[in-house]
Amino acid sequence: MLLRARKICTPWLLILSSARKNIQHPTNADRWLKLVSSKIGQDTFNPLKGSISARTDADVSKYNPYQQAAIADFWKAKYMYPSVVHGSGAPEDFKVQFENLIAGFFANQDVNKLAQDMTTYTAEISDKYTIKWSLQ
Repeated sequence: MLLRARKICTPWLLILSSARKNIQHPTNADRWLKLVSSKIGQDTFNPLKGSISARTDADVSKYNPYQQAAIADFWKAKYMYPSVVHGSGAPEDFKVQFENLIAGFFANQDVNKLAQDMTTYTAEISDKYTIKWSLQ
């Protein structure tokens, strides 16, 4: 699947909003992506969702006290890490297998089996998924 994507706000926010290539209404998809990544879009959507904007020009007064504290913490952070759950830390097929391993753990509560299964799976796919990246 080919995607046209627009990063939301900054390279630190690891959630992407995207539209499929060859969609029926590409102009409207582009308008939507432009809106949700804009200051007004972020300052409208995030307070309702309970998330925060990574934009440096966000209107912090629109966010609740918890979100304001999270924004302050976000900007103090020295390092940002990708999230497997949100799709930036690993490819989708890795995420699916990872979730299957976790589901197996919930079913059997065997920590040693989970550790062994994760070690085995990581060794099997390490050449395929090892990616070096930088925010610089």
